Amino acid sequence: EMKIYNTLGRELQEFRPLQEAKVSIYHCGPTVYSRQHLGNLMAMSSGDMIRKTFEYLGYEVNYVYNYTDFGHLTSDEDEGEDKMSKGMRKTGLTPQELASQVIKQYEEDKLELNIKPGNKTMRATDHIQDMVEVIQMLLENGYAYSTPEAIYFEVDKFPEYNKLNLQKLEENKFGAGFGNYEQGNKKKPYDFVLWFFKTGSHANSVYGWDSPFESPAVQNGHGIPGWHIECSGMSRHALGDVFDIHIGGKEHIAVHHTNEIAQSECALGKKTVNYWLHNAWVTINGEKISKSTGNDLYVDDLEDPIVYRYWLNQSHYKTDQDFTWEGYESAKISYNRLIKKLSDIKPEDGNGKVIPQMQEAFIGYISNDFAIPQAQALVWDIINSNEFQAQDKYATILDFDRVLSLDIENAIVNLQDQVVEISEYDGLQELLEQRDQARNQKDFKKSDELRDRISQEFGLKVEDGTDGQKLNKIE
Repeated sequence: EMKIYNTLGRELQEFRPLQEAKVSIYHCGPTVYSRQHLGNLMAMSSGDMIRKTFEYLGYEVNYVYNYTDFGHLTSDEDEGEDKMSKGMRKTGLTPQELASQVIKQYEEDKLELNIKPGNKTMRATDHIQDMVEVIQMLLENGYAYSTPEAIYFEVDKFPEYNKLNLQKLEENKFGAGFGNYEQGNKKKPYDFVLWFFKTGSHANSVYGWDSPFESPAVQNGHGIPGWHIECSGMSRHALGDVFDIHIGGKEHIAVHHTNEIAQSECALGKKTVNYWLHNAWVTINGEKISKSTGNDLYVDDLEDPIVYRYWLNQSHYKTDQDFTWEGYESAKISYNRLIKKLSDIKPEDGNGKVIPQMQEAFIGYISNDFAIPQAQALVWDIINSNEFQAQDKYATILDFDRVLSLDIENAIVNLQDQVVEISEYDGLQELLEQRDQARNQKDFKKSDELRDRISQEFGLKVEDGTDGQKLNKIE
């Protein structure tokens, strides 16, 4: 029996899929205006772990996520600067070029973290019509109203509006959700935008699509979807009117997902998502990750990105984690030790059976709201146990890696490929000693020259670690 914590209701609930042995998952993806940092990638690692858990348990999973590739604003509200325009100003690229570049980089970064591609990925600009359809239903059902500047969702018409965020309506920030020019036409401060007509502060937007909506300020209903309507349109297109699980960061609970529920349920006249799962955040040295403070890290900053995955697995996906280099180094030592031990017990013939009682314990953990820290700790229990055969230990841990995503097989191959016997290379020992001496004397110019010489003469890459110089064969 699978139990998951549902933000809707704030409780652990038994998971009952809409269709037996199948699970449909929609994951709110990033706004692709600049490269995604390690905090953003934690969200996708969580989604990947949830998806792989269901696959391990025998479910057929349809896992979909989106890319927001047209401007939405820098806050959850309907005012402020458009993130994509900001990114374009910085890079000089067109919106399509910028989005494509960021998406390509993001997909590469995800592969570095052993995150499996989605069954379907969606770019918001490809699904404007899907968003328009949901807005049309809301207008027909009486939940939306039109002004010359925008079409709004009328929150007072949906009594269950705050069922996800558990806020009181009167506590919602007064004035949130509109720019100055709209003030006179909006019924209530907490009503939110479904469609901006290309007028007022949006007149110069780089985006714009014709629509069936009417405004005296524009021709052919020309405008831009509001941010929240995106996911309502795309999830419906990909997974149908009702699906099992919606995933996103906890920052989306207060506004974005609250609005999404309002839109989808009022358009379709029924509950559209059964389980809402929200991942926590990664901070760096106790502070929110932010480009403006320079407190941002990327996959390239990590010597081994899979160590970040190992580090993430040490905490539950709903628990905030603080990334420090000390924590990363400690995870690296632990991970490298694990790979070394598994390399030592890897059977030559590939035989070995999954240990039933250990698999049962593993399933018990992952079925209890994805208790990955305990599941990963089980790996060490197996390694340190005297009860089991080496080949069975190896087979079991490799089986668990389908969820843990530690890329164990490749890491072992790399480790075995990298073993360099210094004695096999004539004159290498002498150069390494000279380089060591240069480093101790802080003569980094000479140290670099020797590193390049070793690379050219022997085809070996020298890396400096806390425990001295390491040699790898250049691939």
